Amino acid sequence: MIKQFFRSKRNTAIAVAYTFLIALCFCVGFAIGHHNGRGLLTTPVAVTTSTTETPETAEPDAEVNSDLYRVIAEDGELRLYCDDGTKSRLIMSDKISEGAFPKEDIAVLREGRMFMTQEEAMAFMENFLS
Repeated sequence: MIKQFFRSKRNTAIAVAYTFLIALCFCVGFAIGHHNGRGLLTTPVAVTTSTTETPETAEPDAEVNSDLYRVIAEDGELRLYCDDGTKSRLIMSDKISEGAFPKEDIAVLREGRMFMTQEEAMAFMENFLS
């Protein structure tokens, strides 16, 4: 069957063209992968950092982030606020259907939940909304 396919010059030209295009695509992909000298595979690099400071390098007046993040259900929306002690700033909000959730969960959300980091608050919102 293969011999019959290559008997015509047209079929031979088609096979050569397909082979050439496959080789060309491979070479272009290989060149793009090596463009920055990183190679085709990247491996994760573990970085260790030291969080302890010696008394000589510690800054006594280092500013500590005192922002708290509050997730609260208001007006049919789940809202994320950043509270810095004097004012609240709305970071994001998303509409929710309060009837779709247990009454206990909605009661807790109406009171509000506080978080130390924005990542924790956003993860809570995403878990609740998904």
